[in-house]
Amino acid sequence: MSQIIGVYGIQDRFFHHYPAYVHDHNLTIIEAGKVEGYLHLERHSRRKYDNRLSEYIEELLLEGPYQVEPDAHWVFVNSFVGNNFQSSQGRIRFELQDSPRIMTSSQRGWGWLQNAPWEGREFRACLLSHELAHIGACLPFYGAFKENSLLVHFDGGASQSNFSAFLYREGRIHHLEHHWELSHLSKFYNDNAFTFRVLKAEPGTHTSVPGKLMGYAALGNYRPEMVKWLEEEDYFRMIWDNETYFLHCAQKKWGWKGSLDDQEDPFLLDVTATLQEIFIQGILKKLSQLQHIYRTDYLYYSGGCALNILANKRIIDSGLFHEVFIPPCCNDSGLSLGAAAWVSWEIGEQTVLHSPYLNQWGQDNSWTYDPEDIRMVGDLLSEGRLVAICNGKGEIGPRALGNRSILGRSDDPALTQRLSISCKQREWYRPLAPVMLGEVLARVTGQKVPQASKYMLTECLILPAFQTKLLGALHGGGSARVQSITHKRQNPFIFDLLSYCLEAHGMYGLLNTSFNGKSEPIVQTESEARHAAIRMSLDGLVFNGKYQPILQSDDKL
Repeated sequence: MSQIIGVYGIQDRFFHHYPAYVHDHNLTIIEAGKVEGYLHLERHSRRKYDNRLSEYIEELLLEGPYQVEPDAHWVFVNSFVGNNFQSSQGRIRFELQDSPRIMTSSQRGWGWLQNAPWEGREFRACLLSHELAHIGACLPFYGAFKENSLLVHFDGGASQSNFSAFLYREGRIHHLEHHWELSHLSKFYNDNAFTFRVLKAEPGTHTSVPGKLMGYAALGNYRPEMVKWLEEEDYFRMIWDNETYFLHCAQKKWGWKGSLDDQEDPFLLDVTATLQEIFIQGILKKLSQLQHIYRTDYLYYSGGCALNILANKRIIDSGLFHEVFIPPCCNDSGLSLGAAAWVSWEIGEQTVLHSPYLNQWGQDNSWTYDPEDIRMVGDLLSEGRLVAICNGKGEIGPRALGNRSILGRSDDPALTQRLSISCKQREWYRPLAPVMLGEVLARVTGQKVPQASKYMLTECLILPAFQTKLLGALHGGGSARVQSITHKRQNPFIFDLLSYCLEAHGMYGLLNTSFNGKSEPIVQTESEARHAAIRMSLDGLVFNGKYQPILQSDDKL
């Protein structure tokens, strides 16, 4: 049995109030292909998108709950800002001795571990490129790559590209291409002055913009006549200190005399919807070109851009591939897992399939639930109450999938408003998503349940006859970002709760949003869960299967 330790902890170029080029540090331990420990730093430190793993790693690994084996295989993930790692106290060090290259395997490096004063030793260490680590995040959830597959990473910036593609054929990885040619597309979401200004996002808060922009753009209409204009103006990416330039251009070209402060302005909504469509067409064009050349059967797709559910739906519906595989942690929160899983696969270990509930570090995961708790929670939800769930291990990735969720009726827009705006203080234009049984999803869409819906990574069009059942969870045009629970083994508690709500109350699904307040990481512990539930004025909490009422008199906690 080999122990593999995956580390994504590259230090940022500078320290700022917000994470800058590097964010979402994380740590993984795999043994014999099975994840034994995973930690997303923000859940531990309680700082959103935290990028200070160098300050915590010695405590976590050398003084934490897991025994680091002397012959452990360490794998570090790089970034375009660097390739080397050193903990704050210098007891853990890694250096890449060769020039970094885009390769189809890990690169050998040099590692140093000091367990006690003046006593140190080298350890087996390698580096895996940011690109491959993103792709490797597919392995724990879908198994070893299928023959004749296209492996694609697409994000804001990895080590030497923001887009890379590889071919898996005849048991080998073949490098196809890597470049920054699609960086203008990802910049819509992380480095565009116009979108930041419309969303009222501060410079530096780029990690929070993508989800907001997707929700906002969904309320507008794609206007093909705007495409050339936006291209010629470089998508107004650099108007940080000159917003009047946009006002002048928009008035001259379209006669628009509105204000960038009016988020409900149809023109601004249409501009952002057009940017979203340009993004979708751009990634579809690239995938179509690769498919035309290599004729692959499957697509493994990862990187932060794979969180774009509208693009994912179009890729899935395009018919370019027999199946499309997207991991729940396709953003940077999955890099340490992807790196450890890749090395495990690389050395010939059997790839073990995992659920997305991996986010824990040395916590006891033994818990059960009683049917009475299911009935109590289901009845409360039917009455319009909001109940938070904190069961077992947290989800890996940015989407709450039932273990760190706030649930409510999905057919009541007023309840959606209360949960989204009053409780979570989200923007008015951001929709909530439903969770439902797979058989119900098939009924309300008339379609086969898409695989990506397991992880809330695609959009589903709800048939008009069923839209009133999900009115509080619909986006524009009658679509919804559904999480499907097809088998009880996916999440037994949520499966039984959904089944009870359907049978006893005729509820087709439940609102499902992440259990966290504004600008806070998702909760991890019972104490954090109770504090968050009280602050958000929720009605109840389920912790490890047991229901607890939330009384505002509890605020003394």
